Amino acid sequence: MKVLLIDDDSRCREALHTTIERLGEFCVSFGSPRAAVGEFLRNPYDLVITDLDMPEMDGIQVLRAVYSNRPGTRVVVVTGKDDEVTNQRIKRSGAYARLHKPINILDITRVIERVKQETD
Repeated sequence: MKVLLIDDDSRCREALHTTIERLGEFCVSFGSPRAAVGEFLRNPYDLVITDLDMPEMDGIQVLRAVYSNRPGTRVVVVTGKDDEVTNQRIKRSGAYARLHKPINILDITRVIERVKQETD
């Protein structure tokens, strides 16, 4: 499975990238959401994992760009926020899943396994 990972925090991005690769998946990661969306437009990905709060564009804007070009792509939004406004915003966006920072390895493993089962 091909995973596109987007997070402007290099430590979070590198840790999650390593985890995804250890799970046996191909992962390409970006700190810039605009560069990541450009990559997505050039190459198909099975799963996009994006941070919510980033300076160039937020995770919901990334999600919209992904869905407008390849509607069936699964997009997971990651955030450290846990308030009602944020939760509703992510829910209304149509995100495939939401993960809380710091990301639990079991949570990302479950999401990846679920996507793999659905795409087989």
